[in-house]
Amino acid sequence: MRILGVGIYGILFSKFALFDAKTSIPGWAYWLSLYLLVDLAYYWAHRYSHEINLFWGGHVVHHQSEDYNLSVALRQSSFQVVWTFAFSLPIAILGYDTKDFVYVSALNTLYQFWIHTEVVRRLPGPLERLLNTPSHHRVHHGKNLAYLDRNHGGVLIVWDRLFGTFAAEDEREPVRYGITHDIQTFNPLRVAVHELVAMARDVRRAGSLRAVLGYLFAPPGWSPDGSSQTAGQLRRQQKPVSRG
Repeated sequence: MRILGVGIYGILFSKFALFDAKTSIPGWAYWLSLYLLVDLAYYWAHRYSHEINLFWGGHVVHHQSEDYNLSVALRQSSFQVVWTFAFSLPIAILGYDTKDFVYVSALNTLYQFWIHTEVVRRLPGPLERLLNTPSHHRVHHGKNLAYLDRNHGGVLIVWDRLFGTFAAEDEREPVRYGITHDIQTFNPLRVAVHELVAMARDVRRAGSLRAVLGYLFAPPGWSPDGSSQTAGQLRRQQKPVSRG
């Protein structure tokens, strides 16, 4: 599936690129701008993997673990790339070479391996403000209401700060890992498809086109009658807690 995505990127680059970025942008600026674009595309793909139910069905595998260690970084869905690779295709239109895109994307993914750990508590302040760190990514994997759908950045945490999805780890609220309804199975097939099966069941029972579209494209937790609520709705209803 990833090869298919890269193939589509290559076709767009060779046929529809607006210009050749590599010859138009000085060397260091070319690589820096490509890295920033890859990381920005990753942020939006990752964010919508939490905010659109269909995308979440492919991403949920990465969040099922109730422990948090380096092995979680390798716990990836077979289906996620189907929905998220499209976020990178505008980079092809902007004229960034396919091989360079693959190389930078690999570096972006490689960086994210080491942040899946509880061993490293905090980095120096400037790095915590700039980079995605173990502390920030622990928040991302938390099922605490305050931590749900936060810190989607890949290498840089500045995107979350800029677009309003950042939350700092609070030592007074330890992170609880996993998904809101843990699946209680080690069966690899159920692990891979349980969310998609549940979504298909909801769509089959939907009584209207609105309900079908809601089950597919609304945030996880959406229901037609409002009996279930999304993380954002629950968070808005939560009374502020005094930290004094």
